[in-house]
Amino acid sequence: MKICYFGSDYPPTGGGIATYVIEMLRAVTSSTVITSMPMYIFGNAEPRQELLTNKIQVTTFATRNFFIIG
Repeated sequence: MKICYFGSDYPPTGGGIATYVIEMLRAVTSSTVITSMPMYIFGNAEPRQELLTNKIQVTTFATRNFFIIG
């Protein structure tokens, strides 16, 4: 399964959408069908790599243009 989410609302960005994204990721990966899921977040204030759960590897980029990364 492949999931593509386009958006820059991911912590430390505050607000309901950033919270929704975290909860959506946790809910999706609670399925036994998904073994791993890399996530790429563009336009984030704090570029970094982190493990959200044992199945989700999150990579955030500071750029606002995802075509530069692609």
